[in-house]
Amino acid sequence: MPKQLAYLYDNTIPIYFDSGIGNEYRRQEKMYERLLKFYKGINNEVQFQFYNHDNKKVNIGQHTIKFNLLDKENRSTKVSQDLTIVDAQKGIAKLSLTESQVRDLTSQFYNYSLQVSDDGETNTKIVYAGTDFDSSGKAEVISGIYPEFVTSTEITSFTTDGKVLKSSTVSADPENNSNQAIHTVQFDLDDFSGTIVIKGTLADTGAYATGNVADWFSITPDGEADESLDFTSFTGQKIYTFKGVYSKIAFDVQYTGATTDRSFGIGPLSVAGFVLGEHTGTTTGNVDVSAGADIFTGGSSFVFVFTDDDGVEQRKVVTVTGDGSTLEDYNHFINGFNLTTNGIPAKYNASKNSSGNIVIQNTINSNDNFKLLLQGLNKIYYRS
Repeated sequence: MPKQLAYLYDNTIPIYFDSGIGNEYRRQEKMYERLLKFYKGINNEVQFQFYNHDNKKVNIGQHTIKFNLLDKENRSTKVSQDLTIVDAQKGIAKLSLTESQVRDLTSQFYNYSLQVSDDGETNTKIVYAGTDFDSSGKAEVISGIYPEFVTSTEITSFTTDGKVLKSSTVSADPENNSNQAIHTVQFDLDDFSGTIVIKGTLADTGAYATGNVADWFSITPDGEADESLDFTSFTGQKIYTFKGVYSKIAFDVQYTGATTDRSFGIGPLSVAGFVLGEHTGTTTGNVDVSAGADIFTGGSSFVFVFTDDDGVEQRKVVTVTGDGSTLEDYNHFINGFNLTTNGIPAKYNASKNSSGNIVIQNTINSNDNFKLLLQGLNKIYYRS
């Protein structure tokens, strides 16, 4: 039987901390500096052993020692944190970097440095990586050694098909999976009542919403008796798993009481006659609300989605003003959207046009994209 040797030991870096470093009486000369390596996909621990110029261990019990990882090319500090004292008398301190800390670092070479301050004092001393007054060591962040965290695919795009919302399509990465591949989905729900069905295909087909429906089939998650996942006024996160090899994955979402109306006959968007989904610049409802009839339910809500100045998608709940016990006129819809406290930037505005229809628009950028969504299903996350 072939055997492979494996070594398990503490990763210890020698460090020199003494005023005698570099003088003519030094007895130890360090000929080279070992590269400090951090590996992605795992927690990393490094011990630092502190010596004086006689190669004697230094008591570090009265010191605070900070580790700095520096990106010299971009002139930035990537990590700055205190070491943990392991054995003060023997001069041993430990650096612990979590998997998530290393995950955010680019795989490349870095410089690192240590600085020491006496407890209760503000004076900071230089710590040397070698006996030649070199105060910085070399470090490398390496990927591809351990399995790394992979961000889940977020699904927020849906197409209306009758009474059903059909999601965008996500690759199931069949080339990376065996027959027992585990797939995980997470639903982010907010007072959702309805049914969600996971759809899969083995075909190299196009988008689920516009492709051949015969190429797709329903998937029953592990532990569930039926492919239909039913919810009633549910708020929170629901996670499901299923196994197998699939080419692509998608989702059907049907709200309880949905109709073939432009907004499924649900909530204030339906009352005003808006079309669900993404719009550019402006969108107008097809219902004349100018008669002043009390047609909106106070307290009912919908979701407005926009992209902020940093390119991050923001989701804000718009609530028709009122306590929910009475019906309200169109002003309660408009006031609920234009409130300064709902987190929607002032450039987005709701108003009534001369035909009595409610208009939602970006008053500054006519090319801006935003979405009108039903409250209930916020996001779907998927990974295989």
